[in-house]
Amino acid sequence: FEQCFEIKVIAGEEILAEANVTSGKAAVEIKKGTAPYAVYVNGQEKFKTSAPKFSVDVKKGDLLEVKTAVSCEGIYSKIIDGFDGIFAFPNPTQGLFEIAIPTSQTEVVVELYTINSQLISAKKYPVVFGRVQVSLENKPTGIYIAKVLLDKPVSIKIIKQ
Repeated sequence: FEQCFEIKVIAGEEILAEANVTSGKAAVEIKKGTAPYAVYVNGQEKFKTSAPKFSVDVKKGDLLEVKTAVSCEGIYSKIIDGFDGIFAFPNPTQGLFEIAIPTSQTEVVVELYTINSQLISAKKYPVVFGRVQVSLENKPTGIYIAKVLLDKPVSIKIIKQ
């Protein structure tokens, strides 16, 4: 008696995540990976979550690790090397871009200027996971300045293609 079987083993996805550190918290977004996720700081499990976006308290020098429910997907790890500064991405942009902001504030004012210092927009934006989403979609191509009004205002050059 003989039997034949055909088994297809499909390669598992590798975990894909992004973490931004602002004001002592790492805001993590899981882009690929199987929930629930186990979150570790310096080898100690902090919590488990099925949410693809979450935050965890960290400090400089900590090792942040996220493990998925499927071990073959690997481990996301990041050494916290201090708090990221303010930067915009993508830059150059087609119109919509984000500014990473190290603040615990829930809203910030962002002023947009032309390269000739003409104010074209001044709006209050919500800060979500340490990021603000800004648009130059209805503006001509060129160089702009985004001024983020924090305790100490910060200006960023934005290139619109």
